[in-house]
Amino acid sequence: MMLKYQKYFEELGISSKCPPKKVVSKKRLAFRYIYESIENKNNFIPQYFKQSPPRRNSSDESLCSDFALSFFMSEVNAIEYFLSFPQHIKKLLGYKNIAKGQLDKEDGLMTAVNKNGHFDLHEYENVDFSGRFIIISALQ
Repeated sequence: MMLKYQKYFEELGISSKCPPKKVVSKKRLAFRYIYESIENKNNFIPQYFKQSPPRRNSSDESLCSDFALSFFMSEVNAIEYFLSFPQHIKKLLGYKNIAKGQLDKEDGLMTAVNKNGHFDLHEYENVDFSGRFIIISALQ
């Protein structure tokens, strides 16, 4: 299957490194920061395409991650990581809630889970998360 943002990897010259070599397709329960409403169109847009805060990392690995969706293994992981952000970053990001949903093998390629319980998902084309995630808690 073709990755949703493959053309950008090629245009930016990172296609040999993006996605990373050790990625998997699997079914997994996942948690994600979202905005006030579950219907917000920006809830499932990679950071690379968001206006606030705009992010253009310099290393190929970080740039690749900017095209992925960030998820966590648990609500606790997501909350703990969010609490580590300075207050001005929390405000700039604008996230209000944590949502939970099921990722399937057909959704894309997942990176390994890091020490914070975080992983990236590089989506396949035509993946739609509408109606698949529900808000489970508010962020402070």
